[in-house]
Amino acid sequence: MAYADIVIAIAGNLPDGPNPWRRSRRLAAAASGLLPPPVMLLMSILSMQIGAAVATKLFAALGPSGTVFFRLGFSAIFLAAAARPNLLSFGPAQWRAIAVLGAAICMMNLPFYWALARIPLGVASAIQFIGPLVVGLATSRRPRDFLWLAMAAGGVAILSRDIGTALDPIGVCDALLAAAGWAAFILASKWVGEAAPGGGGLSLGVAASALAAAPFYLGDGHLATASWVAIAGALVVAILSTALPLSLEFAALKRLPARTYSVLMTLEPVTATIVGLLLLAQPLDWRISAAILLITMASLGVTLFDRRR
Repeated sequence: MAYADIVIAIAGNLPDGPNPWRRSRRLAAAASGLLPPPVMLLMSILSMQIGAAVATKLFAALGPSGTVFFRLGFSAIFLAAAARPNLLSFGPAQWRAIAVLGAAICMMNLPFYWALARIPLGVASAIQFIGPLVVGLATSRRPRDFLWLAMAAGGVAILSRDIGTALDPIGVCDALLAAAGWAAFILASKWVGEAAPGGGGLSLGVAASALAAAPFYLGDGHLATASWVAIAGALVVAILSTALPLSLEFAALKRLPARTYSVLMTLEPVTATIVGLLLLAQPLDWRISAAILLITMASLGVTLFDRRR
């Protein structure tokens, strides 16, 4: 899968910029000298999932849509401050690619946060992982890959038994929409990487995603309940979910093969399940846990046997 390529495209071309990006890059640089790369990747995964858990605490004040809007907005500021894109240097074809990327990022994040308001974090993360899994399988015709597809389908089948009882059907649909958004993001990020090399196009794509999320925030009725404390919380979420993870992952990739990176990133659903249990008190029964494990193993299998890595 293309996880390493995406992180390199986002973080690898960004010069040191102002805070808080610079602080996160310095933290990652310090960690790279003290911690093994796999540990830094696990810290990155944990940071992203803790960021998602913190985000759920903001839903009462900002709503899921408002939390996404402020998180993407702050993330766009961090990335733009580091990349310093020259807006006049982009042509119509590049702006089209950036607009598509922004829509994909919005589609990846907005439904995921909607899902978090209805279903456990671990379940939402596992379902969203189906997106990159399908992208990885779509480019291969090896017989072995049908095993991974069957495992993922088995996980989804197990989850489907709990839809309407333990799992809110709307939340499951939202997570599936987020999975489609993640798949679209993988494809769109490659397009932007070719049309607008460097970090500028991707930083503008994040800004476009914040603009795309704005109408949902304005229309969900939480505008009047927003507070400076909640907005500050969204800033924390942006740091935990964007600036710090990208910095740690980029530092780890300097000393870690891309294949190893991709394999470790398949641990996200399991990590999300643990974070949901510990921080959000979201215990899961054995069937749902087995479904998450099957989807994780399918992603791991596809990544391990991907010859492009």
